[in-house]
Amino acid sequence: FYASLYAYLDRVHAPPTARAAVDFLHGLATWDYAQAARAADPLIAEAGKGELWLDGDELRDGAVIAKLAVGDRAGARAAFRGLISQSARKITDLRTRLLFSYIADTGGTKRMAVR
Repeated sequence: FYASLYAYLDRVHAPPTARAAVDFLHGLATWDYAQAARAADPLIAEAGKGELWLDGDELRDGAVIAKLAVGDRAGARAAFRGLISQSARKITDLRTRLLFSYIADTGGTKRMAVR
């Protein structure tokens, strides 16, 4: 599927953001988090301008997890914050709260646990 999709993107000289959307989905589908994390950046930048190439929640969820998987905690936080306005979910949605828990600063919690 992706081979023919990439061939089509080449044939029609698709814009870079279209390729980034395909790269992002391919990276997630194949658990290639490095590919997904790289591809997320231009998609997040476009979302910041009001141009969504993918569902906002799918982009946010995938970008946060991919960036965490490659060790980019700051990038995961930035993706979460940058895409929160594109989410159709409420802030109290369990999926949103779980995603936030992955990027939350736990430094204070560790100190409290020691006491």
